[in-house]
Amino acid sequence: MCDDALEVLRQKLKEGDKEVALRVLESNSVIPPRGATFNHNIQTAAKPNEDDRMNTLRACFADVMMERAKVFRTPMPELAEIAEQRGIELGFDLNGASDESGEEDES
Repeated sequence: MCDDALEVLRQKLKEGDKEVALRVLESNSVIPPRGATFNHNIQTAAKPNEDDRMNTLRACFADVMMERAKVFRTPMPELAEIAEQRGIELGFDLNGASDESGEEDES
């Protein structure tokens, strides 16, 4: 029946008969019947407060800072100390030590 209803809907829309098209959609539960009220409990996402936005910004800044420290071997002993205190393994040295081969860059 639904295929037939869709064909009638297409034909009625081509003819400009919106009333019949709406009744076809209503009878097939595509749209709610006229006068129906909705009782949906839609919850919107909570808007982040200023603290949450600042924490996100700090985390992003820390990501950039650690990536640059890793790439450019920038010493950041304070950050290394914090990571050590909290048991965080960074996977690279923040104290400005030589590369993994143990040789200093002689440029």
